[in-house]
Amino acid sequence: GSREIFSHYDENLLFPAGDARALADRIRWLLDNPEVMQDLKQRGRQLSLEHFDIHQMVDKMESHLFKLSREN
Repeated sequence: GSREIFSHYDENLLFPAGDARALADRIRWLLDNPEVMQDLKQRGRQLSLEHFDIHQMVDKMESHLFKLSREN
């Protein structure tokens, strides 16, 4: 999730849910630091490829459903 993507940067990039002002501040900071924004984009893409591969997700879902079917 977000913490994994932002873990290599100051945790101050994270903000409380619903805090629009904090979100705007983080966006403004990223726009002022395009090299960080580019790096975050690359990290996010890599994280999604590693953890949300369609085959991996289907295998996990299949395993979960199989466990549920055995319980009932």
